[in-house]
Amino acid sequence: MIFLLQLVSSLSMTVIIGLVQVLIYPQFAHVHESNREQYHLFHQLRITYLVGPLMLIEAATLVWLWFDPLLRHPSLLIASVCLLLIWLQTAFHIVPIHHQLTQSTATYQALVQSLVRANRYRTSFWIIKSIALVYLVSSLLAR
Repeated sequence: MIFLLQLVSSLSMTVIIGLVQVLIYPQFAHVHESNREQYHLFHQLRITYLVGPLMLIEAATLVWLWFDPLLRHPSLLIASVCLLLIWLQTAFHIVPIHHQLTQSTATYQALVQSLVRANRYRTSFWIIKSIALVYLVSSLLAR
């Protein structure tokens, strides 16, 4: 059950971050200057309601999986490293850019481009993490 929660939360976040990368963040560049602060605050609040619980489930279940000796596999290590990098990238790069977007008008377009570029890493890490988990499932089923 714990592994299933991990897999579903990871795959869900992979889909969400893909949409964020190709649709949501690029749309920021088209928000009218008079609506930017309100738009970003709305986005931050609503996306947090969606991804916050998923990210917490993803982190908690991944830690839990390390207590199962049958699951200690290189794929679990890859997934764990990816999740650590996702959280670090989010905390130290993505969140600060979001805060700047609500405050800055002079560098707004450059900040949007910076956000899209920085989010490529998170998108890649979530894809790699999901692939590692699917590989782990196939390895377990092959036993």
